[in-house]
Order: sequence, then structure tokens, then C-alpha cells
Amino acid sequence: MKIKETLTEIAATIGGFIIWILIIAAIFGIIYVIKIPWAVTSLSALEAYPEAERIAKEKYADAYLWNVEANTGEIESQVISYGDTIEVKTKWNKNPRPLHDDGTAEEWYFSFYSPSEKLDILVNIIKRKSSGKIEGNSSTKEIKLSFSQRVGLSKEEIEEKEKELREGREKAIFDPKNWKVDSTEAIDKASDEFSIARLALGGQKDETPTWIASLAELKKSPGGKQWVWKTIAKIDAVSGEILEELVK
Repeated sequence: MKIKETLTEIAATIGGFIIWILIIAAIFGIIYVIKIPWAVTSLSALEAYPEAERIAKEKYADAYLWNVEANTGEIESQVISYGDTIEVKTKWNKNPRPLHDDGTAEEWYFSFYSPSEKLDILVNIIKRKSSGKIEGNSSTKEIKLSFSQRVGLSKEEIEEKEKELREGREKAIFDPKNWKVDSTEAIDKASDEFSIARLALGGQKDETPTWIASLAELKKSPGGKQWVWKTIAKIDAVSGEILEELVK
């Protein structure tokens, strides 16, 4: 009888110990998920926009939106110079925060332009999983030609091309009040047969924003094969009309 009682007490002790271990592990798991900075959830472009605008205009009152983007990968170019010869190598890199099939993304990239400062203001937006808080950070970039674009050009030619880039920014600016169709709706229209790799919103004619849905495609070039973006559909972000039919 004493042996049976002893075994019961041991079993109860072990069971209780295991239960406590599980409770403690669960508590630490919850704390970990709450505290880790990369615990984010996906959101749509229109949901992310108000915070992006606030961040941009807080530093540059005349900041105007000209591009919104989310994509599943980046096409990176590496320029290698061999004396007078320039070789461009491209590679496809997976993005850790992809555009989802429903048109949401775990990070949105908003591009604003300040005419007075002649600067691009880049704002990245995320949504915290624990609190649901939408937040972001910003950086600025001068409108300059890259090293590869400067090769072989005179100072005057470089200045002229950089002026064209700034003018291009101003032409691309659109009024977000006209932006009605969200990224979720754009993807729903464009992804009947394809999983879209890239989604970008930019101003077009008459300041009408247009969604451009694309896939990455490997194409032949003088220096070999390289990744390029292939447009699948163009969608009016005001009316939802498909401006360019899906590529079959």
C-alpha cells in the first residue's frame, strides 16, 4: 500500500512539475512575441498611407507622394569596371517581407518628393502584431545619377540629366485624395492566373494614380541574361478599370 501511495505522489509531483514548466514556457513565449521588434503583421497600402504621409510632412511640409511599392524580391545590379569596359551583372534576391497574394504586405515603401529641397523622402511602414500600431521610419536621397549612369558623360550632361530626373519627379506627383482602389483590390483584379511579384502605384496622366502589377522575367541582354520586370496589368487606382489586359 505504501508503495502505491509513494508512486502516486511521485507521479503527481512530476505531472505538476511538467505543468508548471509548460505554463512558464507559455508566459515567456508570449513575452517574446510581444517584445521582438520584427513581430509584424501584413497591411494594405491605403491602410499604411496616413502614417507615411505624417512622417514625410513632419520633416518636409511640401512633400508630395509620387510612388508606393511592395514586392517579393529585388533585382540587384552590380556594375564592374574593366578600364573602358563596363559589365553589369544582375541577380534575383528574395525579399524577407513579401507582397502577399491578397495584396497586403508586411512592409510598404512610400516615395515622396520635396520640390523646395529637391530630395526624395523614402518612408517604410510596418504594423506591429502585438499592438496593431502602424509605424515607420524615413530616409532622404538626393536626386543624383548613379556611378554607372555618369560614365562617359560631361559635367554639363550630368547636370542636365539630373535636372530631367527632378522634373520627372514633379510630373509623377499625384493627389492621394484621388487614390480609391487599394492594393488588395488591385491584386484581386490582376492575379487571376498569376502570383504577382511586384506591385507599384505611381502618378500617370492627369495626376491619376495607376497600379502596375509585374512579374520577374529572365531575358537575354548583350552582357548575358538578366532579370527584368514584366508588366502583367495596369489598373486605374481611381476607377478600378484595367488599363492594360493581363498578359496570357
